Amino acid sequence: MPIGGPTGGGQAGFGSGGSFTGANEALEIIGNHAYAYNSATVGAETLTAFSFTSGNFYYDGKVYFNFNSTGFTSGERIGYQVTLNGTLIVNAVYGDNVQSPSGNPQETRILIPPYSEVLISWVNSDTTGIGCTMGMVGEIFRA
Repeated sequence: MPIGGPTGGGQAGFGSGGSFTGANEALEIIGNHAYAYNSATVGAETLTAFSFTSGNFYYDGKVYFNFNSTGFTSGERIGYQVTLNGTLIVNAVYGDNVQSPSGNPQETRILIPPYSEVLISWVNSDTTGIGCTMGMVGEIFRA
């Protein structure tokens, strides 16, 4: 069921009693506000951070990405990708001779239309496991 359906809540993160159960792969919605967060150690792989179908709203907000650059060596590249309905709309890459993060989270503003399939993934080109975090914060507007 899409997020924002009959219950109006997200697909993960809170149990039936409203108690926190951990990081999530979908948007959590409170009134007109939406958020999500996740973290992982990403090896030489593409790893899902968020995967959901939006509901009867559009999302206007930001995606935040950060990684632990301690031990980050020359030639390593880490980043994230955002796809909407199977179309790549963001391909952010950080590392050697690409972009140099300043230690602050990198952010991208996105607009997600109603009833869209959303996939946001971490991408690491090196075998070294790198600690990554991802978050989303924004507002929803009912269709």
